[in-house]
Amino acid sequence: MRIFGVDYRAPAAGDVFTQGLVHAAQQLGIDYAHADVLDRSLDTQVDAFDPDLLLVVHGRQAATRWRGLLARYPTAVWLLDEPYETDETASWSGLYTHVFMNDSVTLDRHHNAAICPTCYDPSTHYPGDGPRPYRVGFVGQVQGSRATYLAALGDRLDLLVADVVAPGPLRRRRQRSVRPPDVAALYRQTQIVVNVFRDQHQYNREQRRATALNPRIYEATACGALVLSDWRPALDDAVPQLPTFSSPAQLVELADWYLADPVARAQRATLCRVALAGDTYAARLVTMLDVIGVRAQGAA
Repeated sequence: MRIFGVDYRAPAAGDVFTQGLVHAAQQLGIDYAHADVLDRSLDTQVDAFDPDLLLVVHGRQAATRWRGLLARYPTAVWLLDEPYETDETASWSGLYTHVFMNDSVTLDRHHNAAICPTCYDPSTHYPGDGPRPYRVGFVGQVQGSRATYLAALGDRLDLLVADVVAPGPLRRRRQRSVRPPDVAALYRQTQIVVNVFRDQHQYNREQRRATALNPRIYEATACGALVLSDWRPALDDAVPQLPTFSSPAQLVELADWYLADPVARAQRATLCRVALAGDTYAARLVTMLDVIGVRAQGAA
C-alpha cells in the first residue's frame, strides 16, 4: 500500500496531523510520502510516487488548487471542522472518493462518508515523570465562550498559550503559538488542562450541534494531565471518567477540588488516559483503510 499524504498546517495545531500520520504509517509498515498542500511541486511529487491513495487532511485548499490532481488518483479526505463549516465543506467534498469526518452529526451532508474522530500521536504525546509546576493551563485559540471560562479561573490559570489575543485579564498571560512537541511538553508540566469546545460556527446554517471530541482532550490526557471539559455526548462514550462542567462556577469548583487533592487528581487522570489509550493515529489510519477495503501490514 502506497499512500501520499497532502498535509495541512492548522492555525492552532500546527503540523500535528502531518507528524501523527507519518508516525502511524511507519508503525503500520505503509509506504508513505507527503508534502504540504501549498507546495508548488505537489503534483510532480505525487506523480513520481504514484500512490494507491491520496490522503488529504482538511481538504479545502486541495479542492481549490489541485482538482486535476485529485481526479487522477483514488482519494480520501479527513474533514476536521465538522459541523462548524459543513455548508462550505459539503460544496467540494464530492471531489474525493472517500470522506472521513471528525463528527457524525453531518454524515448525511457528504457522499461516501464515514466517521474518523481526532486522536493523539504516542510518539509526541506521552506522560512524563517530571514536576508539573503549572497548576491549570489552556492551549488554543481564545474565542467565543472560552474567554469567559478562562477568566473565571483567575490566578489559578498559570499557563495560557494562545494564538489569538485574549480580552481583559487574560491578555497578560498570552504567549505565541508553539510547535506540537512543545505543546506536549507543556501538557507534561501541567496538572490540569482546561478544554472548552469551539462554539463559533462559520458555515452551519442549520446550527447542528457538535458532538465529537477535539484533539486537545486526547493529547493532554495522553500526556498525563487531568482534563476538565465542558460536556459533549462523545465524552460519555469515549471517556466517561473525565470530569465535566456546565458553567464557569462549576469549572472553578472542579479545579479547586482537584488542585487540593493530588492523589484523586492523579487517579482520575490515569483512568482517563487508559480509556483513550487506543485512540491513536495508527488506529485512525487502520479505520480509514478498513473502510476503503485495504488491510494494513501492521494493523494487528
